[in-house]
Amino acid sequence: MGVKTGEKLSWRISYILDSLRLCAASIVFIVHGYKIWYHTFNLQGFDLEIIAHFSVIVFFALSGYLISYTTFNNDRGIMQYAQARLSRLYSVLFPAIIITAVCQWVLWQTDPQTNIEFLKPQIGLRYVLATFYITDVWFKSATPPLNGPLWSLGYEFWYYVIFGLWFYYRNTSKRLFIFIAALVAGPSILLMMPIWILGGFAYKIKKPVLPTWLSYIIFIVLLMGGLLLAYNFGGIPRSLGYAPLYYASQFLTDLACGVMVAGALWVITGMKGTSQPKPKSLNIFRKVADLTFPLYILHFPLLVVVKSLLKVQLSTTMHFVVCMLIVVILVSMIGTYLEAKRPWWNQLFANLLIRIRKTTNVSVSKATV
Repeated sequence: MGVKTGEKLSWRISYILDSLRLCAASIVFIVHGYKIWYHTFNLQGFDLEIIAHFSVIVFFALSGYLISYTTFNNDRGIMQYAQARLSRLYSVLFPAIIITAVCQWVLWQTDPQTNIEFLKPQIGLRYVLATFYITDVWFKSATPPLNGPLWSLGYEFWYYVIFGLWFYYRNTSKRLFIFIAALVAGPSILLMMPIWILGGFAYKIKKPVLPTWLSYIIFIVLLMGGLLLAYNFGGIPRSLGYAPLYYASQFLTDLACGVMVAGALWVITGMKGTSQPKPKSLNIFRKVADLTFPLYILHFPLLVVVKSLLKVQLSTTMHFVVCMLIVVILVSMIGTYLEAKRPWWNQLFANLLIRIRKTTNVSVSKATV
């Protein structure tokens, strides 16, 4: 038994979850920036790739929690679910594909040597596959090299599909669609899905009743414990990036980390709402937190291009800091614009689903999320 249908998260819990996703996106951004400038993940003996990948595990578990919360509390049918998920993903993914391609062209024109570092066979096909979330199905990894973080969107997309089919298609005969979706997604994506599901369980399972201070302590301890687990027991069964599983190569380590992260979400979201009024600064913070998706998806190609174009007499460290700040400003501007265009994407998919309704007699709501 989970949160009652219709119950909303308190502003304090929303603040914590927004802080968590903002922190995770910022870590990935900083780690990738360090790698681009210093050509290594090693920082005084610490492997930064571990903390970056752990941040993705946090994203997966948090996504499972939030999608479960939204779906159970706002059930308006599978077509509305599809509209909400597709509009959210494509409102950022499609612009990201275009921006990445433009950045690739700029490098080709201005810095061919750097461009070579981010070229792989069939580069055009990689962009097409990324547009349809099939870069990492089965035993391949075909993400455009200039925007490596796109790999996780392919995973997320299939988790949305499989969860939506499970939630809305209760009829046994229709469960065949789940099997087909899983078959298309393939082993790599499915091996990481338990982490996403654990996030859903963190929402549905009855929460413990703990003092607020103890909830905070357990939340932090579990997150830090997950990170320490990743650092000390990484690479089980294999290290990241190697065929045939690539980003899912250490799925056993990742699953253990996912248990810790989901446990942290389970404990912290069990806190009761506060009687204090919602602070005015919360709305501003929410707008900042909403930029985590654009930051995660856009930062890599922008960092590479800005580094290449900004040729000034600065130390390596100062050049790094200046370029990082420039990219933050660019992402903030682009992300704010993309967020303002969300209603357009909602309407686009609403119209598409209305056409599907007319041809399949499936009822679809025109309301947007």
